[in-house]
This record gives sequence, C-alpha cells and structure tokens, in this order.
Amino acid sequence: LGVATRVFIKPNVTLTITKVNDLRERFQALCDQVFTYSNKLFIAIDAPHEQQLKAVFDPVINTYDSNKYKVEYVVVSPWIGFTAALNSVIRYVSLKKINYLSFQSLEISKLSPKIMKILINKYMDDNTLVCGPVLVK
Repeated sequence: LGVATRVFIKPNVTLTITKVNDLRERFQALCDQVFTYSNKLFIAIDAPHEQQLKAVFDPVINTYDSNKYKVEYVVVSPWIGFTAALNSVIRYVSLKKINYLSFQSLEISKLSPKIMKILINKYMDDNTLVCGPVLVK
C-alpha cells in the first residue's frame, strides 16, 4: 500500500513562519498516521515551489528511519488543478510495485489502520477502481 497527498502553494502567496509551522505540523500528523499502515508516502508538489516545499517537509522526513519508511516527491508541472497532481502520482506509482494507492489530504490525519485494512480486504477486488469512507454530514 502506498499513500499519496498533494500540496500546492497559490501564486503570490508567501510562506510565513506561521504557515510553514502549520504545514509542517499537519505533515507530521499525516506521516505519523500513514506510517502505522504503510511505509511509502508520495507527495505531489507544484514545480514552482519545489524548493520551498522540500524545505518545509524534509525536516519532518528526516525524523523517520529511511530504511523503513520511504517518502518520495512527485514534482508536477504544470499544476492545472488537483487532477494534474493526482494523475501525476498515479503515473509515477504505476512504475513501482504497489498494489494499492490511498489518496489522503493533509487535513485528514485520523484514518486508522483498521479502516484502511477493511477498505482493502472487504471492498477492493478486481472490479473496483476506487473505494473510501463516507464523510459524516
């Protein structure tokens, strides 16, 4: 199982210290959660902000054992909405030996290993393209 997320910085937005800390904190929470059921995380990032985003995320990534957990960047250019990022990740991951891919937002950091196991074991089969939990209204 691989897990993917995407991060985009809007044009003309400055990454203040507050924004950097918030983004890093959310990324840390995502990593802590993801690494309970997967050892592969892919991050789609927009090319114009590649260095800025790597500077935000690398300190978090470096806290994990690189022999056990893999975090890979997928640099997207041009970033034409979120579809380009998702398609780029799918193309990138398709070249690796990964049977399942979970897309998770940085805002969602409470998906338990139990839920992920149920989604894969109970709902995924040869005829299933996508499955996921329903968000509570």
